[in-house]
Amino acid sequence: AADPEAGRLQALFEADYTALFSRTVEGLDIEVTGWAVNASTPVVAAPRTADWQDAGPAEQSSVRTVFSPVDGGTREASVIEREGFASGRSAAGPAVITEPETTIMVPVGFVARMRADGCVEIVRERREAAA
Repeated sequence: AADPEAGRLQALFEADYTALFSRTVEGLDIEVTGWAVNASTPVVAAPRTADWQDAGPAEQSSVRTVFSPVDGGTREASVIEREGFASGRSAAGPAVITEPETTIMVPVGFVARMRADGCVEIVRERREAAA
């Protein structure tokens, strides 16, 4: 309130209290019991990363047998160490990209591509049209 006089603050409080609870409590001292602050910062657009540039297939460290949900059987999958999965490299499914915290499974029909910003992008392989 622009006028911090106690009587004015009490009248404003009682008006808001009555609006919320349809009554006031006679003789009850006014007490501030909670505060809320809404803070925000301007939203800054994320910088666009460079388009993926094909640098060829990633080097596999080993091969592992994995279940293939595409055909319900097992397949041999390339194992790629995330640490050595360089920008521009790709891994066609079935593939397993490993790192200490997680494992990325690349199914048949998909390709994992390492982006310049360190993200692994998984895309569906293009099917060539029959001639």
